[in-house]
Amino acid sequence: MKILITGVGSTGKSTLRRLLVKACRSIGIRTEHYDADDFQKPRCSEDADSRRPESFRDDVLYIIEDVRGPVPGKAFLPISDYDGIIYVMPGPISNLMFWLPRAWRWYQKGKFDWDRNTGWRGIQKSYDVRNIAPIMKRLARYMRRRKEWIKEDLVAISGKPHLIIKSVWSPKGIRWKI
Repeated sequence: MKILITGVGSTGKSTLRRLLVKACRSIGIRTEHYDADDFQKPRCSEDADSRRPESFRDDVLYIIEDVRGPVPGKAFLPISDYDGIIYVMPGPISNLMFWLPRAWRWYQKGKFDWDRNTGWRGIQKSYDVRNIAPIMKRLARYMRRRKEWIKEDLVAISGKPHLIIKSVWSPKGIRWKI
């Protein structure tokens, strides 16, 4: 069985994926998980397998996080290959609060907004003030277009079994609402 976790950028998809994997494994369900971005990025996350699965077994639950999941031609697997979809959707304030730490990390590292075709943007120098304006521009673009992207995603997943989970920022950490 294959489950897609998707949503626009910086919504808590990875956190939810890790929680689901931990819960499934704790009750004895054999579970593999992947972050589809890591198939292309030069540095992979530590918790997800960075190798593309060669094949899928019937006795394993696969949880695949793919921000491009609903986008034909850009997704790791076509949406029709999934048995179910979890769409993570924060409100605008929560989405902004999720983005701010990422923007800060980008500034600290001197590189930002990785793209599979062009790689990392930025000066490649930590704490370089020349990165501030482009990082803020990128953040503003994401916030301005999020509503449009969410609408497109929801249309794309409407014909498949799906669950919408709202991610809510709080000072104590992310909370979930179904």
